[in-house]
Amino acid sequence: MGNTLTIFDLDNTLIQGDSSTVWSQFMVREGLATQKGYLAREARLMADYDRGEMNIADYVALIQAPLAGIPKSDVDALVARCVREAILPRVYPQAWELIRRLRAEGEQMLIISASVSLLVQAVAAALEIDQALGIDVAMVDGGYSGEITGIPSYQQGKVARLAQWREGASAV
Repeated sequence: MGNTLTIFDLDNTLIQGDSSTVWSQFMVREGLATQKGYLAREARLMADYDRGEMNIADYVALIQAPLAGIPKSDVDALVARCVREAILPRVYPQAWELIRRLRAEGEQMLIISASVSLLVQAVAAALEIDQALGIDVAMVDGGYSGEITGIPSYQQGKVARLAQWREGASAV
């Protein structure tokens, strides 16, 4: 393993666009997100994000709501299909090249994102990046809830989550 750590953001860095928006669009296409105005509300919240004014709890509640009552294993399969079909084609060629080079050099890599962990971890796995931090959500009755647990990796929360991760990594 390399002596250094390369940290990537996910959205508009490794991929063109925002993975949460792609996931929201996927859920609409798959008939999971059926709430009237769902994509319009998601777009308004993303506009808030772009201005640095998003209420992250509201956003997570919105994108997790269609998953209520769906077993974790089924959601994970849908996420994997979304990553394969809709997110991986958005990975910048330069990002693929850099990841391959760093992997060949034995570099440790981490993705940290303000998207939910279930999505960020699936993208990281598809990119063969071992470490990923996203916004963690609570599990309820064997499925994902819309409730954030821990520090959300949003704005300064990314720095706090990275510090927590580094503490855990150094303890190993």
